[in-house]
Amino acid sequence: MLAAGKKVFLLVILAQTSLSFRPNRFSAFYPLDYTHEDITKTAALKVVARFLEENPEDGRTVSPGQLQNLDPLTPSSIFSRYYGGESSVFCYIRGTNYKPNATLYTYVGPVSAKNFDEAVGDITKANADIDRHDLWTSSVHFNAEQFQTALTRLRNLRTIVIETLQKADLTDLDVSAARINTGSYLHTLQDFYSNTNWVENNGAAVYEDLGMPDSPNPAVASPGINTCSSTDCPPGGPSGGPLTTCENNLISPEGVLTSGYRSGQDVDKPAATHEWFGKCSHGGTHDATREATATGGINKESLDPAESPHHFLHNTAAQAAMDATEHFLYAAGSGLKDQVGADVFRRFFNLASGTSLCIVMDDTGSMSDDIAAAKAVSIEIIQGAAANPFDKPYNYVLVPFNDPMSDAGPMTITRDSAVYIDAINALNAHGGGDCPELSMTGLELALQNTLPKSKIYLFTDADPKDSDKLQDVISLLQQKKSKITFLLTGSCSRKRRDLNGRSKRAVSGNPYDVIAEESGGKVFDITKDEVAEVSEVIALEVNGAPVTVMTKSVPESGPRDQEIPVDEALLEMVLTLTGSATAPVFQLYTPTGAIQSFGSADAQVVIETDQYKVLKVTDPAAGMWRLHLADGQGYDIEVTGKSVLDFSTEFLDTGSGFPIDGRPIGGSEYRLVVSGSGLENAGNVTSADLLDQSGTLLSRIYLQTSSGRGEPVYTATIVPPAQPFRISVEGIDQRNNTFRRLLTTLIESESLRLELAVENREPLYPGGSSRVGFVLVNGGSDDTFQLTVSDDVGLVTGVTPSSVTIATGTNVTGYVTFSAATTVSPGTSSTTILTARSSLGSSTAPSNFITIRTIVSERIILVIDTSPPVCNITSVVGNCTAVRQRPDVCADWSWSVQMMMIDSGLGLSRVYGEVSTGEVLTTDDFTPGLQDVAIRANYSSTCCHPKMTVTVVDLAGYVDQCVLDFSIPTTEAPPTTTRSPDTVTPEISVASGTVAMNIGMAVSEFTEEVETEFKATVASSMTSYCQRHVMEFLSCRQTEHRAKRSTHDSQTFDSDNVVILEGFPKSSMSPDRITLAFFVSNPNSSAEKPVPVPGSLLLMVIQHSQMRVQEALGWKTIYNMYLYGTEVPTLIPIDVTDGTDEQTDYPVTGSSSHVLYIVIGVVVSVVTIAVVIVLITSWLKKPNVTKPTYEADQNINLDPPMAGHVNRAMKSADEQMKMEEEPLEGEFPMTGLNSPTYW
Repeated sequence: MLAAGKKVFLLVILAQTSLSFRPNRFSAFYPLDYTHEDITKTAALKVVARFLEENPEDGRTVSPGQLQNLDPLTPSSIFSRYYGGESSVFCYIRGTNYKPNATLYTYVGPVSAKNFDEAVGDITKANADIDRHDLWTSSVHFNAEQFQTALTRLRNLRTIVIETLQKADLTDLDVSAARINTGSYLHTLQDFYSNTNWVENNGAAVYEDLGMPDSPNPAVASPGINTCSSTDCPPGGPSGGPLTTCENNLISPEGVLTSGYRSGQDVDKPAATHEWFGKCSHGGTHDATREATATGGINKESLDPAESPHHFLHNTAAQAAMDATEHFLYAAGSGLKDQVGADVFRRFFNLASGTSLCIVMDDTGSMSDDIAAAKAVSIEIIQGAAANPFDKPYNYVLVPFNDPMSDAGPMTITRDSAVYIDAINALNAHGGGDCPELSMTGLELALQNTLPKSKIYLFTDADPKDSDKLQDVISLLQQKKSKITFLLTGSCSRKRRDLNGRSKRAVSGNPYDVIAEESGGKVFDITKDEVAEVSEVIALEVNGAPVTVMTKSVPESGPRDQEIPVDEALLEMVLTLTGSATAPVFQLYTPTGAIQSFGSADAQVVIETDQYKVLKVTDPAAGMWRLHLADGQGYDIEVTGKSVLDFSTEFLDTGSGFPIDGRPIGGSEYRLVVSGSGLENAGNVTSADLLDQSGTLLSRIYLQTSSGRGEPVYTATIVPPAQPFRISVEGIDQRNNTFRRLLTTLIESESLRLELAVENREPLYPGGSSRVGFVLVNGGSDDTFQLTVSDDVGLVTGVTPSSVTIATGTNVTGYVTFSAATTVSPGTSSTTILTARSSLGSSTAPSNFITIRTIVSERIILVIDTSPPVCNITSVVGNCTAVRQRPDVCADWSWSVQMMMIDSGLGLSRVYGEVSTGEVLTTDDFTPGLQDVAIRANYSSTCCHPKMTVTVVDLAGYVDQCVLDFSIPTTEAPPTTTRSPDTVTPEISVASGTVAMNIGMAVSEFTEEVETEFKATVASSMTSYCQRHVMEFLSCRQTEHRAKRSTHDSQTFDSDNVVILEGFPKSSMSPDRITLAFFVSNPNSSAEKPVPVPGSLLLMVIQHSQMRVQEALGWKTIYNMYLYGTEVPTLIPIDVTDGTDEQTDYPVTGSSSHVLYIVIGVVVSVVTIAVVIVLITSWLKKPNVTKPTYEADQNINLDPPMAGHVNRAMKSADEQMKMEEEPLEGEFPMTGLNSPTYW
């Protein structure tokens, strides 16, 4: 019950990791979703294939495309082709399925790609760990518009990875740390394409400057700018209706980046100030913000519409993320390969064959009579391995140990066998004293500094003095899955002289026996005379693609016939037999039934003693071999070999899809995942057998092929048995021969659960400390548990509690503390093992462990800019009517716009606009970072180009835009007056700061009561808006003071401040519409000489409150509102740094009349026809628009209002004449002609 309850907790917490691309296929929402694992691995394979083509090792020639065009492109297919030669090994290539006899590869010897696969696995695991341990930090996932911190994170991690790999004394620990940091970097990089609107704006293009040092921040939406609309994206995402696709819910300015907010993260979604418009949500069923305006979301993490409102762009986002990953790794000049060099890049991806060959040597004084023999064994092994380029180890590791360890010789890690031999020859016996030695400490160092699945050989003549480290060693062993063999020339109590390996005897309490049994290794009791024979045994284990087929202990009364399956990919078979009483007596039969004879080069007797025999068969025939054992004694059987076909397994939590850490819990249900290398040789993977320590079958689990992208993965539901077990994977190859691969690591289920707390990690900085929480759950009897902790770089300082008594069915929480000295480099990675074990102390007492990976981060003081820049249109000169936009005359008419721009945050960065032929944008010269000083900008064009968008960006990336658009329908009745190129006759004139509105009502309907309500609403809207934006606008402040202050008192407006111009309202040129012109006076001015607030400010307020104003007008439609003038104003230069109090957030001209003009004119019949056409075609084909339109069909319109300051003037005719059913701001959008709601 306890385990089940805990599983529910994990499901609730971890199933909500819907923040970006999912970590792996088992957490994906949809079978064909691209996951972080898919994206990272696919990119790595492409990059490595290209790298090996362009950087072949000496003696290898690879033509362009030979590796990159492989299908399938897998680690083993790349290695098989790269190490091509002559052999009889068959590798079959598939498209979507593996097809027999498609392509035949031959090569000299099998070279396993497991090291490469492990390196990529380290990166993908670190990538996935972000969703486990840093789920709720929005900047890590590019959520919540946290661009400044997200970009800083990318720049920092990129620098750390490169600087780590550029170290002159680069160690394997450094390389491991770089992989972890790369995984963290790639997670955030890939999330950019899933969680922001980059893909909506740019498709699958890579943002090459993203996270690059010294590159400017991209243009991003300011805090006050609305970025999404609720109109076509309901909370549940796309619902399948024509108007609820979420395809048009983004309304951020063109080219401006935004991202969605997600519930539960560290930054809350701002409350919307408009009924339909607001900040974007992330979206998905676990995001509560999807219910708040703007509803829905924009994430592209899945093909599932319920989880990803922009599911239709999932594949595009995934492709962009893959290309961006490749760009980071391999871009010319800036990519990781060019930054660190080809040799380090090869080491980063473990592109050489083989694993680590490690010798752990006791160099205490008691080894004086044995150390020479141990040296001879070691050197013979090394020379034999180095002679075969396909079998030689990836690197060599020598770990001397002594008592104390400070007396031990130096540890050596090298890829040069000569250097290694020199280090072994330099060993000398010294020190020590008492008989037990620190062998567990030496073994711990060996596991920390070798590759996974390595071969480790420990030479000693003494028992372990530090047996208390046994659990730490076993914990590391469970992670590394290495094989450890002990060569003992004595013990503290007696000299043991027995060559017979003790790998299958009942496990005693001796740590050597326990570790050998856990790892699938052996314990040899040897003399100096037996050194040569042992070296031959060990040499058989050192090859480029070692596999274990089976192990079996057969009692004297057991069956005499044992089947040995041999598949096409098994190039070498080594049979080791041990008799319980005498030399083994047996017959070995080939698949044809013939007796296999020995004594030739293809069938050798490698070792033969009184009880021990080792046989080697080269290129054994595929099929079922039979071993017949003579009666009269028991036997231990081990079958190993050489093959690229091999497997690994993981236990996954069924709720989260993440691999468990430590040992599984007895009685709990898990997902068993079987992954393979060299699967080109496997026809079908059918089952996983759970075997006890003797090799007897406990249960058989039938595997299913898991859906997902990439190489096949095989899964089944499993409840681990109570006794220790190993897993054997079985299937059939391409020619229907049975294959079997045994995973030698012993798995033990426990009643004690140890897991990391679900929380964001505290960062660890140089000179600082941090804590990582954990939970210990006791599913067994009441017990007292001891907790110990160790790491590989000395960052861990302790664990609290170190001892705790826990009743059955209860749990305790604790934490591990870390501390980094000021001299520790950022990017340093610590792999820490936390172990909990019962105080009972027996080998069967409950114990478990977890791995904690900690990275030292660089402490960066980041100044966050919360003040966006401001762009104000100060004057407009000229006008482009429909007549003037005619192609034959448009070049004769010009117009220009004057603007003022300022930033009070980090400072201005750049100003840009879409400039075509005949258009000119000029600005005052300024240095990026200019603060609190206004610059002027001028934009000029002809009526052939009647639109303008000018964007100002500050150093934080925040933007503001000045937008002007004269575009109106060009199909209209011929002009009734002749064109005058020099003058424009205004139809109506209004005072400066005036807003004019075109309203669907008659003049008679604008009664005194309506006027009163209208003025009160405008005044109330001004007051409310100014309360929220008092820091942005001088006119909103009671005291118009320019000095920087933390607060200002906002203005309060009343109805008397709202002034309707004389002669208004008046009938418009369009029937059934009126034009109303008005301004709002600053309360600081007098009634006799009112000073209008800036027209641009008033325009934004009315846009923002359009629904309320329409209600005040009796729910009459406001078709458009605008500021416009034809008088040529003279701009008075303004120095905002001179300390004066003059107001400058509205236009100032040299004209005493402060007159602006508007011109409205569209032939009604033409407009009506155009709208009817749009209505008809819109039901046939949805228009391809970037954002919804909320205005009716008139000639001058505004964008949907945005909270914040985006100075927009007019909108294009193409967008004006969108579908008639599209609502005005404030009206309910319709899904059909008569539908009252849209979801």
